[in-house]
Amino acid sequence: MTSHHSAPDRIYLTEAKLASLRAHILRTGVAVPALLKAQEKETQGITYKIVYDWLTGRVKSADAKHYKILVKIYKKLPDENENYAEISEELLLKFKKEKARTGVSAKKIFQTAENIPKGLTVFHVENLTRGLVKKTRREYLEFLLSEWKKYADAPIRISITSEMLAHMLQEKERTGIGPMALLHGTKKDRPQGLTTSLMDSWLAGKTKSARKDHLDYVFERWRKLPGSKKSPA
Repeated sequence: MTSHHSAPDRIYLTEAKLASLRAHILRTGVAVPALLKAQEKETQGITYKIVYDWLTGRVKSADAKHYKILVKIYKKLPDENENYAEISEELLLKFKKEKARTGVSAKKIFQTAENIPKGLTVFHVENLTRGLVKKTRREYLEFLLSEWKKYADAPIRISITSEMLAHMLQEKERTGIGPMALLHGTKKDRPQGLTTSLMDSWLAGKTKSARKDHLDYVFERWRKLPGSKKSPA
């Protein structure tokens, strides 16, 4: 009778699984080497290099038993302190609303903000807002929400209807003024992002939507202009 050892069951290390493990490390304040040393008997066969390769993405799968044991031990450990909060569905919805309102991603907040809390990374921020982390430091949440509050509402985009396009062409014809002349000398007071090439694209029918504040500004500029001398009285 031939005896053989079956290969250990392996699991794919999804983003959610890695995020869960990282969150436990962060929540408990217990680093992997310290955990392995304290739970030497229970974690037999698991080395820091194995776990390090998981967390850095060097390997894409793991011994299922190793992963389960590690997470099970971490789950039993208490929070490092009380400065942690659960990521509720309500909080996730708030993140989504703020992102939609401002048009600013969590990653951009991290890139532009000052006084970023110690230990907070872009990776953690992205996992946090995607619901892959179930618990995090309260100061991280407060930081994110306070940064979002600094941003104004994102400009509203609307479709350029055939009536709007016809009106623009009529105004251009009535006044004899095209995009370049219309925007000449308005750099300081016109909305950011409004350019002659953008207007040309509207008038050619190539761009089907525009920022509402851009259209409002352009229509108002044309409205204030008198008719062209070439136009009949």
